[in-house]
Amino acid sequence: MPKIWDTTIAAHRERLRAQIIDAAMELVAERGLMHVSMSAVATRAGIGRATLYNYFPDVEHMLAAHVVDEVTSFHQALATELAAIDSPMHRLEHYLDRIITYFASREHATSVEGTGTMAPDQNGEVIEAFLRLHVELREILAAGVRSRAFRRDLDPDLTAQLINGLIGGTRPMLLQRRADPAEVHQAVLTLVTRGITPRPRARR
Repeated sequence: MPKIWDTTIAAHRERLRAQIIDAAMELVAERGLMHVSMSAVATRAGIGRATLYNYFPDVEHMLAAHVVDEVTSFHQALATELAAIDSPMHRLEHYLDRIITYFASREHATSVEGTGTMAPDQNGEVIEAFLRLHVELREILAAGVRSRAFRRDLDPDLTAQLINGLIGGTRPMLLQRRADPAEVHQAVLTLVTRGITPRPRARR
């Protein structure tokens, strides 16, 4: 098979995959996950059910694919933004701001529905996507330790886990609009900053 033909087929499959995911997410937003059938997705996407099953076995797998794609795209944009910031503290502030704003977004709220019912293989893909954000934060903290902007005894991996856990704890409030993203950002930043920055030496 000529390479150009192979590339064309791959591009077509990718476009159709995105079309299916978009259709599924529109329906989830309109009806809720439990009320979306494969037939409804096929109709909305403008394809036959047989074609649909060539891409996904069920709606839950479409949801997982959407979350992975969304988090991957978010991470790529975030990594580019962070690369342009020199100060570890400023990079940390930007990371917190972007993550908290993302958790408060309508797109994230829609993608979160049904993640608790995902099969192990689907959850594994989603967890792996979010792990990239953990790695990004860990590198920010490690750079801060090396430059002594943060405490020298700080464990970047453990601290990244704790910070992301803290942010994750605010997610229900953000999704339910019970907290303002800017206020959550400031509260988390204040708490984290006090824990990771060196304490001033006591005067003798």
